[in-house]
Amino acid sequence: PERWERARIWINGFDEIVGGMDLLPAAFAQRLQSPLRMGCEVFRLEQNGDTGPVAAIYQRGDQVEREEGDCLVCTLPFSVLERIDTAAAFSPAKQRAIRELHYDSSVKTLAVAQRRFWETTDNIYGGGTVTDLITGSTYYPSDNAVNQDMAVSQGPGVLLASYTWGDQARRQSALGTPERTQLVIDQISTFHPELAQEGMVRQTAT
Repeated sequence: PERWERARIWINGFDEIVGGMDLLPAAFAQRLQSPLRMGCEVFRLEQNGDTGPVAAIYQRGDQVEREEGDCLVCTLPFSVLERIDTAAAFSPAKQRAIRELHYDSSVKTLAVAQRRFWETTDNIYGGGTVTDLITGSTYYPSDNAVNQDMAVSQGPGVLLASYTWGDQARRQSALGTPERTQLVIDQISTFHPELAQEGMVRQTAT
């Protein structure tokens, strides 16, 4: 329930992978006994009985190949999984869940700021600002939240300037990249005017 989520997740905070989120898949890759195979399009999954071996059949270039194992971890989005042949078929309840799950639109825009003005001016170290603007929520890096080192605050930082979803995300995605980026800067500048200062934004990505 929502109350449990607020009590257990939002209040207690989050864990952080120091050094970047890409360290998580890299750690998994190091534990594998064989090298990763990239560029392989899986088109069929098979299982021999309820507890038998499983197999993934995929195409790599012009070749069709098969990989078998004791278990299979499938992390495909349901919108992709529903187009893959499976034998034996999923249960009716699972098939319905795969067909009917709705994915919403979301848009993120990041800005690399010349200095972390949100720390030096507003004393914001991590966390976020939730608004009713078309830009949705703004989130701040938390790597300096414990030490609050002024030298770090005077240096550059990456601001998740806009994170939004649903109708607002679709309105943003209808804009071209330059127009969307300028919209985000203009909107965020209403409560962080430093963002609009000349030379403050080094780079953006959306």
